[in-house]
Amino acid sequence: MRSKKKNESEKFEPAVIKPLIALLMIVAAVAGLYFSSGWFVKGAREIALQWGVSERVIAVSIVAVGTSMPELISSLVAAFRNETDLSIGNIIGSNFFNITGVLGTSTVVHSVNISSHTMFITDMIWLFSISIVLLLVMIPLSKGKINRWEGGIMLLIFSAYMFTLFR
Repeated sequence: MRSKKKNESEKFEPAVIKPLIALLMIVAAVAGLYFSSGWFVKGAREIALQWGVSERVIAVSIVAVGTSMPELISSLVAAFRNETDLSIGNIIGSNFFNITGVLGTSTVVHSVNISSHTMFITDMIWLFSISIVLLLVMIPLSKGKINRWEGGIMLLIFSAYMFTLFR
């Protein structure tokens, strides 16, 4: 017999939704995600055409910000609750998964052509530079704490990147 922990003495609430209904809700959510993501991509493409910018510019600006909103909100909630490890872990984990998991899965399904190596290299330089700045800010310079002014600098870097995209 295992020893009881503090949380094991708490009672769990029974499920209020029947399994079949829960399964139908999941299927509906997946279908909604499939169709809404298609509409999102189509809308982003239309914006690019109307604004006269490349689809890449819209992808790394509007689409990237739109798809990152869940991470932003959950990180803000974690930060307000002083769960800083959760906030930073969410950001790092999400970005790592987007680079490896999303790109990997997408390219397994259909190969991705990089039409402009110059733009790709420019984006990688920005990404690498921002990673280095974040590393320098988080570890040796701030003793593991990102201050408000440092967050402001990161927002300025993001704004500079966005400015170079739309220029």
